Amino acid sequence: MQTSVQITFKGRPVSDAVRLAVRRHTDRLERYCHHIESCGVAITAPDRGGNPEGSYRVSVDLAVPGGEITARSDCPLGHGHEDVYAAIRSAFQIVLQRLEDYVLRVRDQVPAIRETRRAGGSRRSGGRAGADRPAIGRRV
Repeated sequence: MQTSVQITFKGRPVSDAVRLAVRRHTDRLERYCHHIESCGVAITAPDRGGNPEGSYRVSVDLAVPGGEITARSDCPLGHGHEDVYAAIRSAFQIVLQRLEDYVLRVRDQVPAIRETRRAGGSRRSGGRAGADRPAIGRRV
């Protein structure tokens, strides 16, 4: 990642094991997309008075060229997770899905530009077999 990961832990001090779990997830994001500019992770613990539901909540904020990707680990009905690692996993699964969507949008822009510049129109044959798409069962 181009910048370090900022981990904020509200309610309790952060442990090395939690830092390592977050780092593993951010490394996975980095392997998928090298254009992440920054990553912030906020973990709210079920503390006395800080989080009355008694559950962990994790939010992940990524800065990428042209925007920001955010995910929260809330379960259905607005509840958090009782296990901090489950909350971390949930938030990072959501942010990975959104990062995949971002990468696909960026990648789709390049072929669209190439397609408009191609002489003779599109090579897509509308589902019919042609020189560029063999028929099913036809040997190439």
